[in-house]
Amino acid sequence: MNRYFNFAVQDIHVAYEHFKNLNVKLSNIKDFGAMQCFDFFDLEGNPFSVVNEVVGSPFHSDSVERAQRES
Repeated sequence: MNRYFNFAVQDIHVAYEHFKNLNVKLSNIKDFGAMQCFDFFDLEGNPFSVVNEVVGSPFHSDSVERAQRES
């Protein structure tokens, strides 16, 4: 069974530089407008994603919390 994990961060560029300075294998930052993300890989090559949702995006933590309160 494959699993994929996302880690949400406030500043994707700070997170990217942190991993880069540790010589972790990284993908480039991808910008989808309402979301930016990059992948990093463990020693076995398993991918993990770091994401930064833009405020106002329906997937931003504030929007998700508001939707949960309203339901």
